[in-house]
Amino acid sequence: MELKLINEILSDLSASTLRKKFNLVESNEPRNYWSEKNQGEESKKVEIYEVDKKAKTFLRIERATDSYGDNESLVGLSFVTSKEVKVTAFQPIN
Repeated sequence: MELKLINEILSDLSASTLRKKFNLVESNEPRNYWSEKNQGEESKKVEIYEVDKKAKTFLRIERATDSYGDNESLVGLSFVTSKEVKVTAFQPIN
């Protein structure tokens, strides 16, 4: 990936800007993300954006809120690639 693209991506990591620039392919936000929690607890959500379709490169952003359910902060950032995984599910025989 070129440095120019990396600088463009990292220039503004707000969710609204990322959604305008890149395709949001996955988002995982717990139900209590914006709710008040026990002291010292935090909630984390993950957003994955497609940043380079040709190279199949994605940006994984991890954000967290404090125990009051506000003060969102960026706690993780990484460039990732997709990987298909086979899952076996066991079901009752009818």
